[in-house]
Amino acid sequence: EDESSGGGGGGGGGGAPGKPGGKKKKKKKKGSNEVSAAVEAARAKINFSALSTKEETFQIRFVVHKARKLSSYVETPMVRVTMNGKSMRTQTRKGLNPKYNETVMFSITKSEKDLLDLPIELSVVDSSKDQTSNLIGLYNFDLTVAWAEKDHLLQYKWFALNDPDEPHEGLTGYVNVSIQVITPGKSPKKLPKKSDTEIDVSTNVFYPPGMSLQPGQFIIRIYSGEDIPQMDSAALASVRNLFSSGEKPPDLVDPYAVFEFAGSTIESETRYGTFDPVYEQKLVIHGEFPSMAENVVIRLKDKDDYEIDDLIATKLLNISEISFSSTDSDMGFLPTFGPAYIPLYGSLREHQEIRDKYEKLNEGDEEGIAYRGRVLISIDSNMGEPEADLKTKSNLKEEETAEVMSKLRRHKYHLFTSFDTGNMIRETDNQVEFEVSIGDYGNSLSLVGSTYPSTTQPCNAVYDGTHYHFMPWSSSKPTVILHSQWEDIEFRAETLNLLNWLTEYMEDQLRSYKVLDRARGTEEHLDAKCNEVVGNILEQFAMLEIPKLPENANKLDHKLNKIRLFQLGKLPKEPEKKEEFEGIDITNPTEVVIDIDEEHGEEVVDEPSEGEEEEQLLKDVLDVNEKPKKKENVLADNLFEELQAILSGRFQHDRRVDKVKRIESVLAKLKDLCFDPQISIPDVFIWMMSGTTRIAYTRIPINEIIYTENPKGRGKLCGGQGSFFLKKPRKETIGAHLSMTIWFGKFEHVSRAFKTPHGSDVTVYAETYENQWSTALTGWTTKLLPRPKFSDITGKYEIPKESFEPPPGWRFHDDWQVSIDKSLLVDNEQGLTVFREAVFEGQTRKPGADWNNSSIETWWKDEKGDDGAEKDKIECREGWQWTGDWVVDTKRGVDHEGYEYADEADSGNFGPVERNYHLARRRLWVRVRERVGEIKTKEYDGDPEGWEYSKLFTTKFHPKERTFDMVRRRRWNRKLVSDIPVPVVFSVLKDPDDKDKENPEKFNIAPRVMTEFNSSNVQKYQLRAYLYQARGLLGADPTGYSDPYARIIFGNRSGCTRTLQQTCSPLWDTTIILDNIEICGLIEEIENNPPHIVIEMFDEDVLNHDKLGRVVCKPRVMLKGYDNSKLQWFDISGVKKSKGELLAAFELYKLGENELPLPPPINDQRYQVPFNIRPELIRTRVEILSWGLRQLKEYKLLPVDSPHVEIEIGGETLCLDKIKSVKQHSNFDNPTNFIDVMLPSEDLYMPPINIRILDNRSFGYTPLVGVATIKEYGHYRTSYEALKDSYKELKKQEQLLELEGSSPGDSPIDDNVYADVDLFVPEISEQPRLEDAAPSGLVITNPTRKKLSSPSPESEQKVSHEADSSQLDVQKTDGVEIIVIEDEDPNGKAGKHPDIKNKNKSQSMEKLISNEEIGQASAADRPTPSATFYPKKPKRKI
Repeated sequence: EDESSGGGGGGGGGGAPGKPGGKKKKKKKKGSNEVSAAVEAARAKINFSALSTKEETFQIRFVVHKARKLSSYVETPMVRVTMNGKSMRTQTRKGLNPKYNETVMFSITKSEKDLLDLPIELSVVDSSKDQTSNLIGLYNFDLTVAWAEKDHLLQYKWFALNDPDEPHEGLTGYVNVSIQVITPGKSPKKLPKKSDTEIDVSTNVFYPPGMSLQPGQFIIRIYSGEDIPQMDSAALASVRNLFSSGEKPPDLVDPYAVFEFAGSTIESETRYGTFDPVYEQKLVIHGEFPSMAENVVIRLKDKDDYEIDDLIATKLLNISEISFSSTDSDMGFLPTFGPAYIPLYGSLREHQEIRDKYEKLNEGDEEGIAYRGRVLISIDSNMGEPEADLKTKSNLKEEETAEVMSKLRRHKYHLFTSFDTGNMIRETDNQVEFEVSIGDYGNSLSLVGSTYPSTTQPCNAVYDGTHYHFMPWSSSKPTVILHSQWEDIEFRAETLNLLNWLTEYMEDQLRSYKVLDRARGTEEHLDAKCNEVVGNILEQFAMLEIPKLPENANKLDHKLNKIRLFQLGKLPKEPEKKEEFEGIDITNPTEVVIDIDEEHGEEVVDEPSEGEEEEQLLKDVLDVNEKPKKKENVLADNLFEELQAILSGRFQHDRRVDKVKRIESVLAKLKDLCFDPQISIPDVFIWMMSGTTRIAYTRIPINEIIYTENPKGRGKLCGGQGSFFLKKPRKETIGAHLSMTIWFGKFEHVSRAFKTPHGSDVTVYAETYENQWSTALTGWTTKLLPRPKFSDITGKYEIPKESFEPPPGWRFHDDWQVSIDKSLLVDNEQGLTVFREAVFEGQTRKPGADWNNSSIETWWKDEKGDDGAEKDKIECREGWQWTGDWVVDTKRGVDHEGYEYADEADSGNFGPVERNYHLARRRLWVRVRERVGEIKTKEYDGDPEGWEYSKLFTTKFHPKERTFDMVRRRRWNRKLVSDIPVPVVFSVLKDPDDKDKENPEKFNIAPRVMTEFNSSNVQKYQLRAYLYQARGLLGADPTGYSDPYARIIFGNRSGCTRTLQQTCSPLWDTTIILDNIEICGLIEEIENNPPHIVIEMFDEDVLNHDKLGRVVCKPRVMLKGYDNSKLQWFDISGVKKSKGELLAAFELYKLGENELPLPPPINDQRYQVPFNIRPELIRTRVEILSWGLRQLKEYKLLPVDSPHVEIEIGGETLCLDKIKSVKQHSNFDNPTNFIDVMLPSEDLYMPPINIRILDNRSFGYTPLVGVATIKEYGHYRTSYEALKDSYKELKKQEQLLELEGSSPGDSPIDDNVYADVDLFVPEISEQPRLEDAAPSGLVITNPTRKKLSSPSPESEQKVSHEADSSQLDVQKTDGVEIIVIEDEDPNGKAGKHPDIKNKNKSQSMEKLISNEEIGQASAADRPTPSATFYPKKPKRKI
């Protein structure tokens, strides 16, 4: 059928009718006249006789939410809605389960009856393929399905897609869409939010006509659960027991499991009063297939007799991870799982008597912040009618359970974690500690307690001098060692790590090619590099060894292993059975597909003659004996064969850019294999805590830290130093950054594989706290003390020093010693170059006395409230010098003399207004000093006996006693030694008086473990960070720009750049020097694996600073003298939709040996990037040719009528002429503009071009309505010499034409002289738009740079319709859309194209060169600088 609409349309729901399908007619779609059951049901609800016949304007909104289970061969799917001869489409996405959340709208003027008769086609197409073969699937219906609903709103319906031309393929995917018909005078209804569980039900699907569903069953076996947290209150449990018979259950939880799939639900039996329930049940879920449901939902609930059952945790088991759809019956398999444990995550394990603020996490939609237990299950599937004796619920046989448990034997595992540095900490009020846990092992707040050293020593964080705080761990690093028992999953983790390693290797190879491409390497070099990349990847594919499956591997392990081996080309192919030759079936394109050229017709294959052998016949038919005249398109069976085809050039499109795209496609497919749903050991959680309050956490998947014999299959973080960001629950706010060494493996590997950090020793300490409090009568005492005299840090357990008994194999090395908080030994001036000394001068008077009375008492205190020296007696510390005199700080709430007043001197409630009853006042004296020498180690100036003081045991402690301090404590440690570096558990007497009893009652307690470095392995370094510029940052302000600045954090130091106003490409040009950074370890290891650097970028605002992203990288260690570093681009991450980059370099110098290089030049009181590192800048003129604006969407319910465009490049901004009215005249009055900027001479360092569209509205309001970024455009640069050479070549060709006496159009020499004039369309990347800015527009440029009259939209449409055989390539952003039509000239005549005229170009070139200056040429006569001439058939870009 001829269709009036093709693939046009704008992104994000905008767009216009597409171009006609051209001369070629589509096949009539099979089943197009059939009506689906959904349409028939909707029509039955509508009274058509009551519909109006009056024509009115309706608005139809299609909200495309997401697609699911698309065909495996789709790369960039987009959804297209065709209605009333027009097509609208969404933006393109990647993957087989893309999310869109886009709205497309139609305005149609018809009567109600005619409106409901309009056919609608909902289709999914692959934008990476041409229009003749890009259809994935479609669904035909009409508006009755929405009209029959309440408010004419159809909500979250799944539309099952199929290909009418390939009905035997079945369903090709699902699309979730909401449809609303808005009648005249009515306002649109708000679409309610629904969860995936509410949407994914079998009754919520519209199937195509003729589609029959097949019955099926999920057979679920649930064996047991473990580590279920407490869910019931002890008080409520006691009340419940009063009304029930029997004794109180021992555990406060009654768990049962609920399984859901596509709306079908089944529950297990409830097991009362147990944390480790045993079920041993078989459950059956009946359903119909195929189904759109993506997950099997597993919920664990707590039975409650008098309230709603509590949700313990939820697991969404993805169907695509436990099944595989394939035409090869030997590869595809139905959903199967286990038997295996499934770890559950959700809110905190600690039971909350009041409402848990994190209980929403138990629904499984967000990342869980704590381990909530495990359940052991298995899943099998059957298709067809169920067996007659299949029961919905039944008990498992004892033999079946025993067989499963025999394959899940437990092994002892060793987890070692050593904390190197902790920084970026914002918690300053209380002491901070870090907890490490795996499962319920190490949870310090667990009900059963922890007998392992799972937390670090509590310590106060220290200010780093700029913005953050750090942990003062110095050379003694806190260490956590945990032992736990789990089943063997090493073979699963190793396979997953091998695949992850291979994907990272491919990414590195592609990155090396792209760096060379951006550096403008030669064509020969780029071709060689591309082939080298493919060859290297193929070599690693061949060398990769997938581990053999052990005896305890289950059915899913064998299925996944077979698929992985097949895709990697390691599965031996079975020899094909030779049968009697009867003919050749070429309908199955599994090996080779011949591309058919439509211009020359289809290939005709001669029938084979009798008597020839079968193999020779195949070769003759497929033409493989000789080199084919036309390249063949290969559909490879697996990834390995596809890479071989890329390397050998067997694809029809064999350009370098096509090869790179295919490599990226192979990489994407390989990533789809990087999963394993049966990793049953829980993740490792690391929490930052303050007392019993959990502040921030991080989750580490177990496969990333597990040890295996194969180095490539080992966790990438195993045994090495890793960088971890701890974030606050349900927020993206960073609470801390840790640098740690972590190792996890079987206990049998510890002796030969586990090694502590080089140059260090693991030391174990016994620990107890001595507590006292002060009373008015007795002073400091232990009488009536609310906690034991000697206890743990929480005060819960009494631990006298004499109650410690070393376990077997351990012995005490020294006597008990007082351990001082390390934060008290760190100077608060450390890391600062400028410090403000401050001291309070205070006065106290008697009631009724004047402030000038001689009885006035004067006192001096520091800012913390401790007694201080008089200001004139404070001496400047060594290594510092004063920069001014003492002055009174009046930038506070004080009176004109700088005083503030209070009732008493120690009350702390000072105010700026004096009252008669005020008896004390004070003012703050300040004096600034700056550093001129080296930092000296601070001497401890606290209590000589090591006491720490505080008002209460729950508040922050300080080293000196203050007036209102009521409690004090000091920490005692005693060192233990052993020949075996394993954790130790102390047995402590519960009652010290029972020491002489025969069997005294004891309990276990964990010691402290430290990794201590020798002084020879503790070195100091200097970091030099060269931050030159960033590009592509998010626009956080309403203007579309940001006010960016950057912070750099390294070790216990941090620095900050200046803030630049209103830019997304800040040019900081700053060098930040961080001095005296202490790093522990061998110098050789630090050189090979230095600590991580963190760079965070923010938008500076008055109230808050929006985060723009982060960069994590490593410095270049300079141990062998100074060498020039090169700037490189680092990807910015840490923020959703962030696509920016940072151009920087980092150097780390060891202090005390080699002489440091000279400091960089200073400009505006800041270090610049040195001249030998920064890029060379040259003055560049950029010519911008712009035509007009098209298809601008409404912004905040108002049309964009008077826009203007701003173009920023290199810190300079060009504002194009404002369009007074888009409706009347949508083109720019002045299409040609110039801007002169300083740009780098190397294309690799070019800043982006940022384009913004703003609308001019009343009262000076100019909202941002569209943005776009052009990242790479350096290869479009031309020079005066290039223009001059082009002019000479053109002049030479003209002279040849004149000698022949012919015009350029019909000269015989014209066959050898062609012009290739390119319209350069730079790559445009998507920029995340602001919340209310969702426009879509079209910028039309002038490719020939001729003086053109302003075209009308009708003439533009006419031009675009003339190229019937052209390929339409639409590059979209939120604000700009550029259309490029590529068309090969079949005649090869440059003169045939109206925009390419050699004579006119020559005249323009001659005029330009005669001026001798590029900038002196008039805009109208400027030629295309990139025009080159060569004897070959041209490809025109229109």
